[in-house]
Amino acid sequence: MSVSTAGAVDFRSDKERIARSAKLTQKEAKKQTQIMQESAQVQQQLLTAMAAGQVTSGPPAGWYTDERGTRWEWNGHGWTGRTA
Repeated sequence: MSVSTAGAVDFRSDKERIARSAKLTQKEAKKQTQIMQESAQVQQQLLTAMAAGQVTSGPPAGWYTDERGTRWEWNGHGWTGRTA
């Protein structure tokens, strides 16, 4: 690259610029692929843990009040039909 009073001038050929751009694009694609693979592994681990009952969804088991004042039981996995 040369700097003169007219500004920065790139002396690379079109072929070199295209090759550099392709290389950078491939590098970014590899990064994105790695991130996606890691994300898929984490999701699979979470699904496996949920299937084994090691992870519950929602609040801890107990009684919870709705807007009408009715208390509903949450068993840690889902709402039961029991009210108090």
